[in-house]
Amino acid sequence: MRANAGRTRTPKQKTQTPKFRRLTASPPKNPVLAKLTANRKVRVVSIFSVLIVLIVALGWWGWSNSSLSRLSATTVVVKGTLEYRLADDDPWERAREGMSFGEGAQLRTGDDSRANIRIANGSEIRMNSSTTIVLVKLARQRILVEDSSGDVYARVAGKSKHTFYIRAGKVEYRSTNAAYRVLQTTEKSGTEVYYGQISVLQPGMPTTNVGQGERLYLKDSTATDLEGKVATLAHADLAADSFIVWNSEQDRKRFEDKLGALFDLTAPEIEIIKPTSGTITDAGTIEVTGRVEKGAVVLVNDRSVTNNNGRFSTLVTLNEGENTVVVGASDPAGNASTQRLTITRQSLAPEENSTHQ
Repeated sequence: MRANAGRTRTPKQKTQTPKFRRLTASPPKNPVLAKLTANRKVRVVSIFSVLIVLIVALGWWGWSNSSLSRLSATTVVVKGTLEYRLADDDPWERAREGMSFGEGAQLRTGDDSRANIRIANGSEIRMNSSTTIVLVKLARQRILVEDSSGDVYARVAGKSKHTFYIRAGKVEYRSTNAAYRVLQTTEKSGTEVYYGQISVLQPGMPTTNVGQGERLYLKDSTATDLEGKVATLAHADLAADSFIVWNSEQDRKRFEDKLGALFDLTAPEIEIIKPTSGTITDAGTIEVTGRVEKGAVVLVNDRSVTNNNGRFSTLVTLNEGENTVVVGASDPAGNASTQRLTITRQSLAPEENSTHQ
Protein backbone atom coordinates (compact mmCIF):
# COMPACT_ATOMS: atom_id res chain seq x y z
CA MET A 1 0.00 0.00 0.00
CA ARG A 2 0.95 3.63 -0.56
CA ALA A 3 2.32 5.44 2.43
CA ASN A 4 -0.22 8.19 2.17
CA ALA A 5 -3.20 6.06 1.61
CA GLY A 6 -4.90 6.88 4.93
CA ARG A 7 -4.32 10.62 4.86
CA THR A 8 -6.99 13.19 4.12
CA ARG A 9 -6.00 15.58 1.38
CA THR A 10 -6.55 19.22 2.26
CA PRO A 11 -7.39 21.42 -0.73
CA LYS A 12 -5.12 24.34 -1.32
CA GLN A 13 -6.64 27.71 -0.61
CA LYS A 14 -6.00 30.45 -3.08
CA THR A 15 -4.44 33.55 -1.63
CA GLN A 16 -6.21 36.64 -3.01
CA THR A 17 -3.96 39.50 -3.77
CA PRO A 18 -5.62 42.84 -2.82
CA LYS A 19 -6.48 44.97 -5.77
CA PHE A 20 -5.39 48.55 -5.79
CA ARG A 21 -6.95 51.31 -8.00
CA ARG A 22 -4.44 52.96 -10.04
CA LEU A 23 -4.51 56.61 -9.26
CA THR A 24 -3.65 58.88 -12.08
CA ALA A 25 -3.17 62.58 -11.59
CA SER A 26 -5.80 64.70 -13.41
CA PRO A 27 -4.42 67.30 -15.68
CA PRO A 28 -4.28 70.81 -14.16
CA LYS A 29 -7.27 73.08 -14.89
CA ASN A 30 -6.83 76.05 -17.13
CA PRO A 31 -7.52 79.14 -14.91
CA VAL A 32 -8.46 81.27 -17.90
CA LEU A 33 -10.97 78.69 -19.10
CA ALA A 34 -12.44 78.33 -15.57
CA LYS A 35 -12.87 82.08 -15.27
CA LEU A 36 -14.57 82.28 -18.66
CA THR A 37 -16.93 79.47 -17.66
CA ALA A 38 -17.86 81.20 -14.39
CA ASN A 39 -18.40 84.51 -16.16
CA ARG A 40 -20.61 82.78 -18.69
CA LYS A 41 -22.75 81.36 -15.91
CA VAL A 42 -23.09 84.75 -14.21
CA ARG A 43 -23.97 86.35 -17.53
CA VAL A 44 -26.68 83.78 -18.22
CA VAL A 45 -28.19 84.27 -14.75
CA SER A 46 -28.09 88.05 -15.16
CA ILE A 47 -29.77 87.94 -18.55
CA PHE A 48 -32.40 85.57 -17.19
CA SER A 49 -33.08 87.90 -14.23
CA VAL A 50 -33.38 90.93 -16.51
CA LEU A 51 -35.82 89.05 -18.71
CA ILE A 52 -37.98 88.18 -15.70
CA VAL A 53 -37.98 91.81 -14.55
CA LEU A 54 -38.91 93.00 -18.04
CA ILE A 55 -41.72 90.47 -18.33
CA VAL A 56 -43.13 91.48 -14.93
CA ALA A 57 -42.77 95.19 -15.73
CA LEU A 58 -44.46 94.82 -19.12
CA GLY A 59 -47.23 92.79 -17.56
CA TRP A 60 -47.76 95.42 -14.86
CA TRP A 61 -47.68 98.22 -17.43
CA GLY A 62 -50.16 96.41 -19.60
CA TRP A 63 -52.49 95.73 -16.68
CA SER A 64 -52.24 99.26 -15.30
CA ASN A 65 -53.10 100.71 -18.70
CA SER A 66 -55.93 98.30 -19.36
CA SER A 67 -59.57 98.98 -18.72
CA LEU A 68 -59.47 96.51 -15.83
CA SER A 69 -57.35 98.93 -13.77
CA ARG A 70 -59.55 101.96 -14.44
CA LEU A 71 -61.94 103.33 -11.84
CA SER A 72 -65.17 105.25 -12.14
CA ALA A 73 -66.38 108.31 -10.25
CA THR A 74 -70.00 108.72 -9.14
CA THR A 75 -71.88 111.80 -8.01
CA VAL A 76 -73.29 111.03 -4.56
CA VAL A 77 -74.38 114.55 -3.51
CA VAL A 78 -75.43 117.43 -5.75
CA LYS A 79 -76.64 120.68 -4.23
CA GLY A 80 -77.61 123.29 -6.75
CA THR A 81 -76.21 122.96 -10.27
CA LEU A 82 -73.60 120.47 -11.51
CA GLU A 83 -72.77 120.16 -15.20
CA TYR A 84 -70.49 117.81 -17.15
CA ARG A 85 -69.01 117.18 -20.55
CA LEU A 86 -66.83 114.35 -21.83
CA ALA A 87 -64.69 116.37 -24.27
CA ASP A 88 -63.76 120.00 -24.86
CA ASP A 89 -66.01 120.22 -27.90
CA ASP A 90 -69.05 118.71 -26.18
CA PRO A 91 -71.81 120.92 -24.79
CA TRP A 92 -72.24 121.14 -21.03
CA GLU A 93 -75.09 118.98 -19.73
CA ARG A 94 -76.85 118.76 -16.39
CA ALA A 95 -75.49 116.12 -14.01
CA ARG A 96 -77.59 114.34 -11.42
CA GLU A 97 -76.87 112.24 -8.36
CA GLY A 98 -75.95 108.66 -9.20
CA MET A 99 -74.24 109.42 -12.53
CA SER A 100 -70.86 107.77 -13.19
CA PHE A 101 -67.91 109.26 -15.06
CA GLY A 102 -64.57 108.03 -16.34
CA GLU A 103 -61.23 109.54 -17.24
CA GLY A 104 -61.38 112.80 -19.16
CA ALA A 105 -64.75 113.90 -17.80
CA GLN A 106 -65.07 117.57 -16.92
CA LEU A 107 -67.41 118.80 -14.19
CA ARG A 108 -68.36 122.27 -13.01
CA THR A 109 -70.62 123.68 -10.31
CA GLY A 110 -72.77 126.77 -10.58
CA ASP A 111 -73.18 129.64 -8.13
CA ASP A 112 -74.28 128.57 -4.64
CA SER A 113 -73.74 124.92 -5.58
CA ARG A 114 -71.76 121.99 -4.20
CA ALA A 115 -71.06 118.43 -5.25
CA ASN A 116 -69.52 115.30 -3.78
CA ILE A 117 -68.00 112.82 -6.24
CA ARG A 118 -66.98 109.41 -4.91
CA ILE A 119 -64.30 107.40 -6.67
CA ALA A 120 -64.66 103.63 -6.77
CA ASN A 121 -61.71 103.09 -4.39
CA GLY A 122 -63.48 105.07 -1.63
CA SER A 123 -61.84 108.47 -2.00
CA GLU A 124 -64.00 111.54 -2.52
CA ILE A 125 -63.56 114.82 -4.36
CA ARG A 126 -65.86 117.68 -3.35
CA MET A 127 -66.49 120.89 -5.22
CA ASN A 128 -67.44 124.29 -3.89
CA SER A 129 -69.49 126.74 -5.92
CA SER A 130 -68.11 128.03 -9.25
CA THR A 131 -65.52 125.24 -9.49
CA THR A 132 -64.34 123.28 -12.53
CA ILE A 133 -62.39 120.00 -12.39
CA VAL A 134 -61.12 117.40 -14.86
CA LEU A 135 -60.82 113.70 -13.99
CA VAL A 136 -57.45 113.28 -15.71
CA LYS A 137 -56.48 109.82 -14.44
CA LEU A 138 -58.50 107.26 -12.50
CA ALA A 139 -56.14 104.30 -12.14
CA ARG A 140 -56.09 101.99 -9.14
CA GLN A 141 -52.60 103.09 -8.13
CA ARG A 142 -52.73 106.74 -9.19
CA ILE A 143 -55.51 109.31 -9.33
CA LEU A 144 -55.05 112.76 -10.83
CA VAL A 145 -57.70 115.47 -10.65
CA GLU A 146 -57.10 118.85 -12.22
CA ASP A 147 -58.48 121.87 -10.39
CA SER A 148 -59.00 124.18 -13.36
CA SER A 149 -60.53 126.85 -11.17
CA GLY A 150 -62.31 127.19 -7.86
CA ASP A 151 -62.23 125.37 -4.54
CA VAL A 152 -61.74 121.59 -4.21
CA TYR A 153 -61.74 119.34 -1.13
CA ALA A 154 -60.16 115.87 -1.32
CA ARG A 155 -60.81 113.08 1.15
CA VAL A 156 -58.29 110.36 0.32
CA ALA A 157 -59.10 106.86 1.57
CA GLY A 158 -55.77 105.48 2.76
CA LYS A 159 -56.88 101.83 2.83
CA SER A 160 -56.77 101.57 -0.97
CA LYS A 161 -52.99 102.24 -1.14
CA HIS A 162 -53.06 104.66 -4.05
CA THR A 163 -51.50 108.05 -4.65
CA PHE A 164 -53.90 110.95 -5.05
CA TYR A 165 -52.89 114.11 -6.91
CA ILE A 166 -54.69 117.40 -7.36
CA ARG A 167 -53.08 119.59 -9.98
CA ALA A 168 -53.68 123.32 -9.96
CA GLY A 169 -51.77 125.08 -12.71
CA LYS A 170 -48.19 123.75 -12.57
CA VAL A 171 -48.40 122.71 -8.91
CA GLU A 172 -49.33 119.22 -7.74
CA TYR A 173 -50.65 118.35 -4.29
CA ARG A 174 -49.91 114.69 -3.49
CA SER A 175 -51.23 112.47 -0.73
CA THR A 176 -51.91 108.85 0.18
CA ASN A 177 -54.15 109.26 3.23
CA ALA A 178 -55.33 112.79 3.95
CA ALA A 179 -58.11 115.36 3.89
CA TYR A 180 -57.15 118.65 2.29
CA ARG A 181 -58.35 121.58 0.26
CA VAL A 182 -56.87 123.09 -2.89
CA LEU A 183 -57.73 126.67 -3.80
CA GLN A 184 -57.29 128.04 -7.29
CA THR A 185 -59.02 131.44 -7.32
CA THR A 186 -58.08 134.97 -8.27
CA GLU A 187 -57.47 135.82 -4.60
CA LYS A 188 -55.81 132.64 -3.30
CA SER A 189 -53.97 129.58 -4.51
CA GLY A 190 -52.63 126.92 -2.22
CA THR A 191 -53.74 124.26 0.22
CA GLU A 192 -55.13 123.64 3.70
CA VAL A 193 -54.65 120.25 5.39
CA TYR A 194 -57.20 118.96 7.89
CA TYR A 195 -56.08 115.35 8.31
CA GLY A 196 -52.79 113.57 7.62
CA GLN A 197 -50.05 115.12 5.51
CA ILE A 198 -49.59 116.08 1.87
CA SER A 199 -46.64 117.02 -0.32
CA VAL A 200 -46.62 120.12 -2.51
CA LEU A 201 -44.63 119.72 -5.73
CA GLN A 202 -43.61 122.89 -7.56
CA PRO A 203 -41.43 122.94 -10.69
CA GLY A 204 -37.81 123.71 -9.82
CA MET A 205 -38.56 123.80 -6.08
CA PRO A 206 -37.94 121.32 -3.26
CA THR A 207 -40.95 119.35 -2.08
CA THR A 208 -42.84 121.01 0.79
CA ASN A 209 -44.73 118.89 3.31
CA VAL A 210 -47.86 120.37 4.89
CA GLY A 211 -49.28 118.60 7.94
CA GLN A 212 -52.59 118.41 9.75
CA GLY A 213 -53.83 121.81 10.89
CA GLU A 214 -51.49 123.69 8.54
CA ARG A 215 -51.83 125.69 5.35
CA LEU A 216 -49.60 126.81 2.51
CA TYR A 217 -50.78 129.66 0.31
CA LEU A 218 -48.63 130.24 -2.74
CA LYS A 219 -50.70 133.33 -3.49
CA ASP A 220 -52.75 135.27 -0.97
CA SER A 221 -53.91 138.78 -1.80
CA THR A 222 -55.11 139.28 1.77
CA ALA A 223 -51.78 138.38 3.43
CA THR A 224 -48.89 138.61 0.99
CA ASP A 225 -46.34 138.30 3.81
CA LEU A 226 -47.42 134.67 4.35
CA GLU A 227 -47.15 133.61 0.71
CA GLY A 228 -45.04 130.49 0.32
CA LYS A 229 -44.88 129.85 4.07
CA VAL A 230 -46.41 126.99 6.04
CA ALA A 231 -48.69 128.49 8.73
CA THR A 232 -51.15 127.21 11.33
CA LEU A 233 -54.84 127.17 10.49
CA ALA A 234 -57.07 129.32 12.67
CA HIS A 235 -59.92 127.26 14.13
CA ALA A 236 -62.24 130.26 14.12
CA ASP A 237 -61.72 130.65 10.35
CA LEU A 238 -62.63 127.00 9.76
CA ALA A 239 -65.77 127.23 11.87
CA ALA A 240 -66.84 130.33 9.93
CA ASP A 241 -66.27 128.71 6.50
CA SER A 242 -69.55 127.17 5.32
CA PHE A 243 -67.80 124.94 2.73
CA ILE A 244 -65.49 123.46 5.36
CA VAL A 245 -68.36 122.96 7.81
CA TRP A 246 -70.24 121.11 5.03
CA ASN A 247 -67.20 118.93 4.35
CA SER A 248 -66.97 118.13 8.04
CA GLU A 249 -70.57 116.93 7.93
CA GLN A 250 -69.84 114.81 4.86
CA ASP A 251 -66.76 113.28 6.51
CA ARG A 252 -68.75 112.24 9.55
CA LYS A 253 -70.72 109.84 7.37
CA ARG A 254 -67.70 107.69 6.40
CA PHE A 255 -64.55 109.05 8.05
CA GLU A 256 -65.64 109.93 11.58
CA ASP A 257 -62.46 108.53 13.12
CA LYS A 258 -60.26 110.64 10.80
CA LEU A 259 -61.71 114.15 11.14
CA GLY A 260 -58.47 115.69 12.38
CA ALA A 261 -58.74 119.47 12.53
CA LEU A 262 -62.43 119.22 11.59
CA PHE A 263 -63.32 117.15 14.66
CA ASP A 264 -65.55 119.86 16.13
CA LEU A 265 -66.58 122.98 14.22
CA THR A 266 -69.93 123.51 15.93
CA ALA A 267 -70.24 126.27 18.50
CA PRO A 268 -71.94 125.31 21.78
CA GLU A 269 -75.62 126.19 21.84
CA ILE A 270 -76.79 128.44 24.67
CA GLU A 271 -80.35 128.21 25.92
CA ILE A 272 -81.44 130.95 28.35
CA ILE A 273 -84.19 129.66 30.61
CA LYS A 274 -84.70 132.93 32.45
CA PRO A 275 -85.01 135.85 32.27
CA THR A 276 -86.25 136.70 28.81
CA SER A 277 -84.73 139.57 26.94
CA GLY A 278 -86.76 142.74 27.49
CA THR A 279 -87.60 141.98 31.11
CA ILE A 280 -88.40 145.05 33.25
CA THR A 281 -87.77 144.88 36.98
CA ASP A 282 -87.19 147.16 39.95
CA ALA A 283 -84.86 144.67 41.66
CA GLY A 284 -81.15 145.38 42.05
CA THR A 285 -80.16 141.85 40.90
CA ILE A 286 -81.56 139.21 38.62
CA GLU A 287 -80.88 135.49 38.33
CA VAL A 288 -79.72 134.24 34.92
CA THR A 289 -80.10 130.50 34.36
CA GLY A 290 -79.72 128.35 31.27
CA ARG A 291 -78.42 125.24 29.53
CA VAL A 292 -75.23 124.77 27.56
CA GLU A 293 -72.99 122.02 26.17
CA LYS A 294 -71.40 119.88 28.85
CA GLY A 295 -67.79 120.81 29.41
CA ALA A 296 -68.14 124.26 27.87
CA VAL A 297 -66.70 127.28 29.64
CA VAL A 298 -69.47 129.73 30.54
CA LEU A 299 -69.02 133.47 31.04
CA VAL A 300 -71.74 135.92 32.07
CA ASN A 301 -70.67 139.53 31.63
CA ASP A 302 -67.05 138.28 31.44
CA ARG A 303 -67.35 136.52 34.79
CA SER A 304 -66.78 132.76 34.98
CA VAL A 305 -69.84 130.71 35.91
CA THR A 306 -69.87 127.04 36.90
CA ASN A 307 -71.12 124.63 34.24
CA ASN A 308 -72.97 122.04 36.31
CA ASN A 309 -73.33 119.13 33.89
CA GLY A 310 -74.82 121.35 31.19
CA ARG A 311 -76.64 123.85 33.42
CA PHE A 312 -75.57 127.21 34.80
CA SER A 313 -77.04 129.85 37.12
CA THR A 314 -75.73 133.17 38.46
CA LEU A 315 -76.89 136.50 39.89
CA VAL A 316 -76.29 139.64 37.87
CA THR A 317 -76.28 143.11 39.44
CA LEU A 318 -78.43 145.67 37.62
CA ASN A 319 -77.95 149.37 37.28
CA GLU A 320 -80.88 151.70 36.90
CA GLY A 321 -82.02 151.88 33.33
CA GLU A 322 -81.16 149.50 30.53
CA ASN A 323 -78.67 146.66 31.21
CA THR A 324 -77.06 144.33 28.69
CA VAL A 325 -76.30 140.80 29.90
CA VAL A 326 -73.87 138.86 27.71
CA VAL A 327 -73.75 135.07 28.09
CA GLY A 328 -70.83 133.38 26.33
CA ALA A 329 -69.76 129.73 25.97
CA SER A 330 -66.70 128.08 24.41
CA ASP A 331 -65.93 124.38 24.00
CA PRO A 332 -62.55 122.60 24.20
CA ALA A 333 -62.15 122.79 20.41
CA GLY A 334 -62.28 126.58 20.54
CA ASN A 335 -65.77 127.10 19.16
CA ALA A 336 -67.57 129.99 20.82
CA SER A 337 -71.05 131.46 20.89
CA THR A 338 -72.79 134.31 22.69
CA GLN A 339 -76.27 135.48 23.57
CA ARG A 340 -77.35 138.94 24.69
CA LEU A 341 -80.21 139.92 26.95
CA THR A 342 -81.59 143.37 27.60
CA ILE A 343 -82.88 143.89 31.15
CA THR A 344 -84.28 147.21 32.33
CA ARG A 345 -84.25 148.26 35.98
CA GLN A 346 -86.89 150.84 36.71
CA SER A 347 -86.08 153.90 38.78
CA LEU A 348 -88.12 154.10 41.97
CA ALA A 349 -90.39 157.14 42.50
CA PRO A 350 -89.15 159.47 45.32
CA GLU A 351 -91.95 158.46 47.69
CA GLU A 352 -91.35 154.74 46.95
CA ASN A 353 -87.66 155.25 47.39
CA SER A 354 -88.18 156.85 50.86
CA THR A 355 -90.53 154.00 51.83
CA HIS A 356 -87.77 151.44 51.15
CA GLN A 357 -85.17 153.41 53.18
